[in-house]
Amino acid sequence: MVRPMTENNLISAFAGESQAHMRYILYADRAEKSGYDNIARLFRAIAHAEKIHAGNHY
Repeated sequence: MVRPMTENNLISAFAGESQAHMRYILYADRAEKSGYDNIARLFRAIAHAEKIHAGNHY
């Protein structure tokens, strides 16, 4: 059984990492539309890392 405070911290961490994942996806889309393909790839790589981080908290 997980303590309530620990559970809340894990939920908050998951939410933060999930939001970061989506934010980097949006940055990548914007960079790609502006012709910055290398920057878009970088943002997508960071987004992937954030997705993994989120999974670690779930």
